[in-house]
This record gives sequence, C-alpha cells and structure tokens, in this order.
Amino acid sequence: MQVEKKKKMRKRRTISADRKGYASEIDVINDMKMFAKKMGTNSIAVRDYCKKNGAKYSYDIAKYRFGNWKTALKKAGLAVKAEYKKQISDAELISNLQTVANNVEDKFLTKRHYSKANGAKYDFSTILKRFGTWTKALEKSGLEKRIITNYWKYLSDAELIQDLRAVAKNMGKKSLTAKDYCKANGAKYAFSVLKLRFGTWNEILKKAGMLPNRVLCDKDRLLTPEMIAADMIRVAKILKAHKFTIQKYQKYGKFTLRSVQQNFGTWKKAKRKAGLKPLKYL
Repeated sequence: MQVEKKKKMRKRRTISADRKGYASEIDVINDMKMFAKKMGTNSIAVRDYCKKNGAKYSYDIAKYRFGNWKTALKKAGLAVKAEYKKQISDAELISNLQTVANNVEDKFLTKRHYSKANGAKYDFSTILKRFGTWTKALEKSGLEKRIITNYWKYLSDAELIQDLRAVAKNMGKKSLTAKDYCKANGAKYAFSVLKLRFGTWNEILKKAGMLPNRVLCDKDRLLTPEMIAADMIRVAKILKAHKFTIQKYQKYGKFTLRSVQQNFGTWKKAKRKAGLKPLKYL
C-alpha cells in the first residue's frame, strides 16, 4: 500500500511540474551535462546547481524529475561523489562512540554527551537510525557500564560498602542515618542504589560493620526485629492462623506498621522472619 501511495505522489508531482511548465527529463539531463562541462568537472554538488551559477534549472526541478540528486547524476552520466557513495559502517560509529566515552568524565554516558565538543564525528540521528536506541548503541559499543539505568548493577558490594564507610569517616561517625548518606556529605552513589542491593538501611549498616540505627515505636521504646517477630507470633496464636493481613496485625498487634517496615522493609519479609506463611492471592 505504501509503495502504491508513493507512486501516486510521484505522478502528481510530475503532472504538477508539467503544468507549471517545468522542463522534461531530457532537458534537465542536457542542462546538467552543459553545466558540468562549463564548471570543468565530472560531477555536480547540489549547492552548485542553481541559476546563480549559470544553470538553466534548479535542484528542485531535478528532484521532481528523478526523485533524488544521486539518480539525477547517474541519468546525466555524471560521477557520484564519494560523499553519496560512502555509507558509515557500524565499526566506524562504534569507534566514535568509544572515543566520545573516553573524552567524557561523567560516570554515565547520555545523549547530550554525544557532541562535537566531545569528539563526535556524526549526527546523533545517524546513531539512532543504525542501532534503534541510545541504549542499544552503547551496548553494541561495549559501554554497558555507562548506561545510566544499568550503572548500579555493575558496582560490586565492596565498592558500595567502601563508599558508605568513607562517608562515615568524613563525618566522624560510627554509624549513619539514611539522610546522612548523600552527595553533600561525599557519597558517590544514591541511597536507592544501596537499598536495591542490600534491602533495609539497618541491613546496609550491618554489611558495613556499623551499628544499626535505633528504631523506636510509638512509646519511644527500642525495638528489634526479634521483638516484632515475637509479637506477630502472639497475634497468630490469637487469630489461630498462620496467615493474616497487615490490617489484622494493626488491630491486634502492639507495634505500628511503620515499626514493621523500618525493621523488615516489607510485610512479606516480616512474616518470613517470624516463620509465618504469606497469603497467596489468586
């Protein structure tokens, strides 16, 4: 269907061109040959073929007749310049992407980094046309670690823990709160990266060999995961069921949902710690 539409459009253009008194194909070919002879060259650039330079017709008329400039040159028996023949290979694009990556000091490599200032040779649209997306282009170039959405996956546990300890050392503290771990205090990574890797903040601190933060209930008493787990088992005995919802716990339990989340992260993890079976939803 699309091919037929294109053919119809070309016919319409040709008819409209004829009505406007535009030259025939032979007229354009002869004029291009005469122009090339006058210029003393075996090829013509698009920008040169105009009435200002002595051409009888223009590039637009040639395009109407032949579809594109490359075809017009071939029809006129003129040489097609290297710039028309040359197609940038994948290897050339990949090599240039790697060059840009080496010139950029940022941890991540984004679209805005691909510029002439950073050594880019080609247009960004060329990258997208060839590889489809920026992410795929980086993957093909072996730059997976520079993809902003994947960067944290390639960090080792040791690197994350070392950064956490460095922040604590800078602040002169034996332990940190989640708010302490930020760029303002010298953190290289985001709190969310550590959370995705290790779980709750107290679990992160344990991994780093630091004292866990105190988790207080509504009555300002120090709570531990063991205390909450014991209370969950007590509620299970009251309900005579190993499966119950967080709403049931809030009704019969001693502690708040906030305390449960601070100690375990999620209700599901809390139930597992207490040895209770999670509910299965159909």
